[in-house]
Amino acid sequence: MKKVLGLAIFLAVAQVAQAANIEAGKDLAAAVCAACHGANGVSVSDALPNLAAQRAAYIEAQLKLYKDATRKAPGATSPTLTMQAIAAQLSAEDIANTAAYFASLPGAAAGAQSPQLPNLAKTEVTFPEGYKEAFTKYHTINFPATKQVRYYYANKAAGRGGESG
Repeated sequence: MKKVLGLAIFLAVAQVAQAANIEAGKDLAAAVCAACHGANGVSVSDALPNLAAQRAAYIEAQLKLYKDATRKAPGATSPTLTMQAIAAQLSAEDIANTAAYFASLPGAAAGAQSPQLPNLAKTEVTFPEGYKEAFTKYHTINFPATKQVRYYYANKAAGRGGESG
């Protein structure tokens, strides 16, 4: 009986010691995730998921799948490649903290959009002069319904996926 009680106490203490740091997750989310998933976990695009109020275990599992490149969308879409590059740089602690932060947020109302969305629509992004020659085109997406073709370019550092050298 004492062994069972001791084990229960040990497991309870271990869980507290391993508890995620929501504030650290908030800081990381603001620096890394907010551009696409919104500062409050409400996506800046209908094409990207809201993370607010998702279960922490689900977010952790998805980030781990991106990190080890197990999660892939058909055709290795640009968001998948972006998430794989981001997740590859996260530690297990970063993943737990970020997941805990998003899980702590209230869920988005139906049809809610990030307050960042109107600003993104008005932004006129300029590209470095000669980027087509200096950067590598790594992906193309054709959207026949809207008569759009998007080309994605990356510099050498991004092409290496954050590897040094």
